[in-house]
Amino acid sequence: MSDTGRGGRRTLPCAFTEHGAVTAANILRSEKAIQMSVIVVRAFVKMRAMRATQKDLAGKLAALEKALTRRLNIHEQAICNIIQQIIGLLFPRPRKPHAPR
Repeated sequence: MSDTGRGGRRTLPCAFTEHGAVTAANILRSEKAIQMSVIVVRAFVKMRAMRATQKDLAGKLAALEKALTRRLNIHEQAICNIIQQIIGLLFPRPRKPHAPR
């Protein structure tokens, strides 16, 4: 905790790191503390692995979204062209008479 007037955290943290768990196990030196530190460290390792997997998944989803957006833009443009063609057939523009020569 920081001194008053210096800024920073004013309360005790509610979480700990895997290094803190290992340190606690080394200080306490009880069988239960060692077992718990091993469990905590394994949980951190699994969380890191999951986070790496999630990054890969997020990248794949972003690429898929980009590809789908590109396809949708092409389809939207084609649909707009078709609608314009239909409007042109339903409501033809009157042609200006040619000037006599």
